[in-house]
Amino acid sequence: MAKQVQLRRGSASDHTTFTGAVGELTYVSDDKTLRIHDGSTAGGIDVGTGVINVKNYGATGDGVTDDTVAIQAAIDAGNTIVFPSGTYAVSDTITLGSSKVLRGDNATIILLNDINDDGMISLSGNDTLIEDIIFNGNSKIPLYGLLKIQEDSQNINVKGCTFKNILGETNDVVGVKISSTGTDVTISHCHFENIKRTTSSGVGIGDGIFLSEFSGDNKDAPSTLVISDSTFEDIQSLEPSGGGTIVNDSDAIRSYMTGTDAAYQGLSLMRISNCGFKNISKSAVKSSDSKVIISNCHLNNTDVTDTAYAGFRSNDSIDTQMYNCSVEGDVTNGCVYDGTKVHIDGFKFEPTITTGNAIQIGNQLVSKTDKVSIHNITAREGAYAVRLYSAEDVLVTNIYAKGVNNVLGMDSVENVVVDGISGFSAYLGFIGATSYTADKVIIRNVTIDIAQASAGAITGESLLIRDSDSVILENVNLLRMTTIPAISMLPSADDLLEKVVIKNCRFERTDYESTLDVAFTSIITSAHNPSATNYHVKDLHIYDTEIYSTRTYGTYSSGDTRCLVYLLANDLHIKNCCFKYDSAVRGNTQGCLAHSIATDSKTILVENSSFISQFSGLDGVLMREASTTATTQFFSNNKLIIPSGTYTLEGNTIVENNTSRVSGNVRFTSLPTSDPSVAGELWNSSGTLKIST
Repeated sequence: MAKQVQLRRGSASDHTTFTGAVGELTYVSDDKTLRIHDGSTAGGIDVGTGVINVKNYGATGDGVTDDTVAIQAAIDAGNTIVFPSGTYAVSDTITLGSSKVLRGDNATIILLNDINDDGMISLSGNDTLIEDIIFNGNSKIPLYGLLKIQEDSQNINVKGCTFKNILGETNDVVGVKISSTGTDVTISHCHFENIKRTTSSGVGIGDGIFLSEFSGDNKDAPSTLVISDSTFEDIQSLEPSGGGTIVNDSDAIRSYMTGTDAAYQGLSLMRISNCGFKNISKSAVKSSDSKVIISNCHLNNTDVTDTAYAGFRSNDSIDTQMYNCSVEGDVTNGCVYDGTKVHIDGFKFEPTITTGNAIQIGNQLVSKTDKVSIHNITAREGAYAVRLYSAEDVLVTNIYAKGVNNVLGMDSVENVVVDGISGFSAYLGFIGATSYTADKVIIRNVTIDIAQASAGAITGESLLIRDSDSVILENVNLLRMTTIPAISMLPSADDLLEKVVIKNCRFERTDYESTLDVAFTSIITSAHNPSATNYHVKDLHIYDTEIYSTRTYGTYSSGDTRCLVYLLANDLHIKNCCFKYDSAVRGNTQGCLAHSIATDSKTILVENSSFISQFSGLDGVLMREASTTATTQFFSNNKLIIPSGTYTLEGNTIVENNTSRVSGNVRFTSLPTSDPSVAGELWNSSGTLKIST
């Protein structure tokens, strides 16, 4: 049995000033630990656990006394440093090296004054954990952050911490700043609150987490930045103290990189998951990194000094992915992304501002964003549910839109497929624009109840198609339209809009009243631009489609329904369609189908279609035309159904120009009664009426 050794004993406060002899052991009665002494360090060093209690090095934790020196001494003395319950005031930067653990127990570190260099805590090292500490800026400015992770720091873990209360008029007002060339930084279960910046001039930074911007060559950001299960609240830009415009960018999380090196790509991965954002001035997340994955994150702005530009945004990212996120409140746009390879699956947008877009992809000033997939989007309010500014190889599925002005907007796009739209009180949008074409676009499986929609695409129609090459609309149902055309086709010059197919669609207008120019009143039109020259669509096909108009009323001298389809088209084919008026009220209606033909038109083919009207005395029930230059005008197996009434031959010749050729088997199914001699009338091959009794 070893010889018994007697030790001095005392409380933790007794040890505060006790240095002991070199090698002497003492017993701390409060926490039942041993201390070994070196003859100079007050309080000694914990034995076995290696845990350093900052109070053993003179820290008071009373929130008033400056504990900077004591905290730094404790950190320098060991690897695991604990902060017992209390508020520890500091006046200068605390430095932290490798293989350190800082752990709090209901502890707060509070800033006594502004710090002009390296932040409140400056971490430069590897394999470090900071856990369960509240960092309180006390409305001061810790320049470069409450926590600054310096260059070359690796394997850093910040867990369960709070960063709050920074207010200043200088750059880099941030909770956590991460500098370049680090590797693997993880921030989890943290809270960022009340970080606000204002300035009298210039643009500054006021962020929750800021990954530094670099401008030199061959600079590498941390290879991965993981942020999870954290919350961000009141990260805002304020009006300058002297008044004026808010010019700052304040984001909850910002990783915004620049560099001239050809291989420069920023982060190899930024992953953000299960985070909540509230009252953020600019964006919840702004990034420009190689790969960004955001999942289960939600932004709700109810009280912001400066309306947020976008909930989530990226610039020039190589791979952006978003899953099951939402944005609501005072936010202009939901997501704004450009770069390469964007994938969004599950996004909900409910703004109080109606001028922005739920999803915005691309930038016309840079190269096209390619490899885009967007799925399962809900948009309530806003200008567009999905706005494609410059993109190619795009797949969009399953959009629900209610109250947005337009579901889709696309220009400068190529190879776009939209499959699955349902909506209420919204317009479909637009395809193509002058100088920004939309090529190879397919929109299918759409049902929108347009009733009560407030504003249409550019000129009022549900869908505007401009300069485009190859547009297919399939199974598109636009119901209860109360305004002007379902579809307008307005190329900026002849044949700049070509290869348009409308297939298996239904366009239904109800309770329509208008005082607009008559050309606007058609349901499908390519000739309603009242302020400019109208141009021809080339190669237009309408198949298996029903165009239906019920009650029409209004000021007929300027706003009557002239025809259901009013076209300027070169090469027109209509097959298996039904054109129907269903109303006892009429104005100066000019028929179901009307068109003007360009001098180089080749073929007009109308077959196997029905033309039905409840109006009496229609002027050109089937067709009116303004030119005789078409190479072929062929009408085959069509049916005309009109009510009994008084008709004149001139007013009811189905093809007004007698040079047109008709197959001879188009007939009236409800006969005029004023002249028995016209019963059973047929067209002959010359286009004149053939009378039989």
